[in-house]
Amino acid sequence: MKSFKCGLAAIVIIATLPRVATAEIIFWTDPAERSGSHFVRRAGPGPGLQTIIGNLRDPRGMAVDSLNDKIYWTEPGLGSISRANFDGSGIEQIVATSSAGGGVALDVSAGKLYWTDGVPGSGLIKRANLDGSVVETIVPSGPFHPAGIALDAVNQKVYWTDLEGHLDGAGRIQRANFDGSNIQTILSGIDEANGLALDPSAGKIYWPDLTTNRIQRANLDGTNVEDIVTGVDDPTTVALDLTAGKIYWTDSQPTPAVSNRIQRANLDGSGIQVIVSGVGVPWGVAVDPTPVPEPIAGIMALIVWGTAVAIVRRTN
Repeated sequence: MKSFKCGLAAIVIIATLPRVATAEIIFWTDPAERSGSHFVRRAGPGPGLQTIIGNLRDPRGMAVDSLNDKIYWTEPGLGSISRANFDGSGIEQIVATSSAGGGVALDVSAGKLYWTDGVPGSGLIKRANLDGSVVETIVPSGPFHPAGIALDAVNQKVYWTDLEGHLDGAGRIQRANFDGSNIQTILSGIDEANGLALDPSAGKIYWPDLTTNRIQRANLDGTNVEDIVTGVDDPTTVALDLTAGKIYWTDSQPTPAVSNRIQRANLDGSGIQVIVSGVGVPWGVAVDPTPVPEPIAGIMALIVWGTAVAIVRRTN
């Protein structure tokens, strides 16, 4: 009986070892105008940087469905939204859009896909089921040229950036209820914010400003605007990995290609790192946070198990 208790204790210790590290998979669209070749790429655990989908026509917005291992992207050059598996297989064209389809966001728990249709002067916010069925226009008027889009599923709000178009500080960020009602302008006086990301639990919204070369954030109601990263060459879109407490952004200038990289930092802008550089023209970016065991945890598990086995043998 004594040896049985020792073995059981060891098993419990192994089962409760924490998963304390994350290994992100990063996906991005690459409308590499200079070469005429357009792609979806990924980088992360395993084989490193990969081109997983090619022969696209101006892919832009990118979103990740971590629950079903799917990526979604807008493709204005084709007038569509498509999806595929994480490895690039199983490509499906699911929604027809205008040639100004921009950002895309997912509410996976509700089975909904949202996107901006950014025809200047007559922008729309639309949604559909994740398979592209039941298309609805939820905001039929108001936005001039909507681009970035993000969702607050906790408070049932959709946020979008509106590019005024003249780079004179007349751009804005707006929001509405998921059904399109109660449109509010929460922030004005920005220039060209093509991307948008939310941290609802912390009450923060993040965006890049291409014209002023910075990454900014504010409260969800638009108050307390902060510059968290400055001096970015050409920030285009942003994504958050809230598990790791990181913000990612693409830094791209198609012609001539100057920066063309993906960077990340802590959510307050500290600890800037270059993740990918010198590959095409990164535009839309999305992150799938994948938890993995810390190596030390695996080593400790083996040590504990080995000790337990030795105890069992001695007591027998």
